[in-house]
Amino acid sequence: FRGRNAHFGGSRPQNGDRAIKRYLLLLTLLAILVPGHVRADVESGMAAYSQGNYATAFSEFFGAAEAGDPRAQYNLGVLYLSGLGVEKDPVQALKWHQAAADQGLKEALHGLGMMYYRGIGTARDFTTATDLVRKAADRGMAEAQFNLAVMYFKGEGVNKNMAEVIKWVSLAAGQGNMDAMFRLGVMYEQGTGVNRNLNEALKWFRRAMDKGHEKAPARVAAVTAAKTRRDELKPVPALEPPAAIRAVAMAATPVVA
Repeated sequence: FRGRNAHFGGSRPQNGDRAIKRYLLLLTLLAILVPGHVRADVESGMAAYSQGNYATAFSEFFGAAEAGDPRAQYNLGVLYLSGLGVEKDPVQALKWHQAAADQGLKEALHGLGMMYYRGIGTARDFTTATDLVRKAADRGMAEAQFNLAVMYFKGEGVNKNMAEVIKWVSLAAGQGNMDAMFRLGVMYEQGTGVNRNLNEALKWFRRAMDKGHEKAPARVAAVTAAKTRRDELKPVPALEPPAAIRAVAMAATPVVA
């Protein structure tokens, strides 16, 4: 959903160029403050990980994580979670996800939320899970946006709210998340929370199919046939959590930057 910018109380935004310059200056200062060897450790860790040398990746990430790099902290948490290069340890995985999440890394916020959702390394807590996933969704992470929609649909950690479901599914679909594309197609096909529109349903099913969603081709065929024959469509199963919410998301994919 992309609405027009609104002004509150008659106030106007501050000078855009000035704000952008301040932001770029802040980024430059942050880059200077991150020690070169820490950046090198993260890059070396990623190279080792991509080559399947997980023990070396763990060693490289560990030093950078101890130095406070949020990417390394998250990656270290992923290795502890998956047991790659180190013995699997959910408590340590939670610790390092938390450290990176405290610095605002969206992947860590989402991963930590999934750990609370599943009760991995901690007690299961839907409310905390939803709060963390929302923070990642607000930072533009498509997987988090879709999982937040699922939480609103199922009423886990929040009250059921179809308007929020539509909002977050639409945002995730707009970013190319195939699960969100498919579900948006289902919602238009069945008129769930939106006006029934087979053209819109077909559009989103086709986009999901192009992304490789395994159930999308059948829905494309069914909706196309129904439009031709004006037949009634068989109902599609209710919204269910995708694999990303049943298991900890991105459990084997450390961030690159």
